[in-house]
Amino acid sequence: MSWGVLALLRTSAIVALSVLLGGCATIVRGTDQMVQIDSKPPGAACELMNREKIVASVLETPQSVTVPKSRHPLEIRCRKVGIGNAVAVMPSQIDLTTTGNLIAGGIPGLVIDGVSGAMNRYPANFLVTFPGHHDPEPKADPKDDDDKKRPIQPVS
Repeated sequence: MSWGVLALLRTSAIVALSVLLGGCATIVRGTDQMVQIDSKPPGAACELMNREKIVASVLETPQSVTVPKSRHPLEIRCRKVGIGNAVAVMPSQIDLTTTGNLIAGGIPGLVIDGVSGAMNRYPANFLVTFPGHHDPEPKADPKDDDDKKRPIQPVS
């Protein structure tokens, strides 16, 4: 075989592998993700929204739901009878395993994973805190105050 034919075969093989491996995260990790939604206090009903569209509902926190991956954050709107409403934003992050696409799938794989949302992920657990239900500041230990009042004794 001539050098030209070998170069053409090698280039064709690389292109074929890029197409076959393209969208690696889409294939390996999928375009959906399970997230656990909790609230403080627990027992709230929540809607998870992506760009003003409801993508999942939680009947009562804590509960796990499946959401479609996206580069956009999720807005979580919760309500609890007798307490009121709470809104929180769950950020979307780029999944670092997607960087393997540059090696295995090249630009086509990166594009496929970007469009499908597979290159993004949300935190696995997320807490929505209702107004007035934050953890109080830790109280100082009275023994700590006693230590501060004692004079320092010189060492002899």
